[in-house]
Amino acid sequence: MSFIEHFEGLTDPRKPNPNKLYSVELILFLTISAVISGANDWQEVAAFGSAKKEWLRKFVVIPEDRTPSHNTIGDFFARI
Repeated sequence: MSFIEHFEGLTDPRKPNPNKLYSVELILFLTISAVISGANDWQEVAAFGSAKKEWLRKFVVIPEDRTPSHNTIGDFFARI
């Protein structure tokens, strides 16, 4: 079972929004990868995403060549 398949059943806790830019898969994969790599807070997770976009792109879609900000990541996890 792949990482993405493991979290397929997770319901997106965000409000329905047709302009939602970042997928649940991207936010989860980015966060778990960053924490495994030593990130300790949302700012470090976001910085990891910016620095490792090319690597992340091998596993998840990164829209508009942008990764989520620390506010987006923190808001997502606050809703879970």
